[in-house]
Amino acid sequence: RAGGRLEVLDADLPEPRAWESFLQRYSEISSIGEAATDPADRRMIFADPAAEVSLDSQIVYFKLSAPILISEAAGQEGYISSEFQKQYPDRTYRGEMYLVTANPDEVSIYNLYTNNLIMKYVASLSTNKPPIEQDGGFCSFKVYRSLFDGDLNSMTIKVMPGAQ
Repeated sequence: RAGGRLEVLDADLPEPRAWESFLQRYSEISSIGEAATDPADRRMIFADPAAEVSLDSQIVYFKLSAPILISEAAGQEGYISSEFQKQYPDRTYRGEMYLVTANPDEVSIYNLYTNNLIMKYVASLSTNKPPIEQDGGFCSFKVYRSLFDGDLNSMTIKVMPGAQ
């Protein structure tokens, strides 16, 4: 500390090449990106006036104007997600596995079975990433399929009731 202020010494900073290498690696493994691409094998698995979800062999593409819930066929009967109750205290949890929310500034994906935030993207805190794509009240983005446990093709997707 110098005069009550925090001082960062040059010796404590990484070499410029090491820092650039770190930023490059980080941007390559980031779990979010623009949804502008349209590969030939992309297939729509959910369509609603408030949300669309499609996928290809590696990527899930979202176009949302409201939060969505993703459920396994069997669900978790009798289980109550504390994270769901925290996010939506006035709504009833019905055994959904994932909650996906998006706005122009951030994207969040929660695993409601484990009550964990499994992906968070905040545009203002990101390096080398564009803002979340917006079009007519929709936020479009993509994430890797590996983020989700199980096969999204066999899961039920719905728009959060009353959120449209």
